[in-house]
Amino acid sequence: MDQAYRSMYNLDFSGAQQQLQEWEQSQPSEPLGPVSQAASYLFAELDRLGSLQSQLFVNDQRFEKRRQLAPDGQTKWQFQNALNRATTLAVNKLADNPSSAAAMLSVTLAYGLKADYASADRKARHAGHSVRWPWIQCATTPIWLWALKTIF
Repeated sequence: MDQAYRSMYNLDFSGAQQQLQEWEQSQPSEPLGPVSQAASYLFAELDRLGSLQSQLFVNDQRFEKRRQLAPDGQTKWQFQNALNRATTLAVNKLADNPSSAAAMLSVTLAYGLKADYASADRKARHAGHSVRWPWIQCATTPIWLWALKTIF
């Protein structure tokens, strides 16, 4: 898992995806695998669209006049599929162990990644679509309350 995130940091998304597939095969019930896979799809797409280039942020005109590419439908499907797998695994894990930190982290990351994708999807932003946030009840503690307790 650590190497996969290093690969993403170095913009080697195909390498990260391969490493994450291997990690998922060795730990199929862990939600951190598919949520990390979703992150690799998101960042690969952002890289393909040119959004990770630091030169974009140096000059407003360059940013505004950059070539607009359409989001890739296959990557979006893979991203959403990975998020669905992660969320399903996390909810199942939380049913067995309501205090599973890995499951709660996976759910939190899944919703954050979903919001990031929605904000990066220019069409959805301009069409006024929004991400719906179902609050997941983890035993007796809502995920947002657990996150606040953990962070602060």
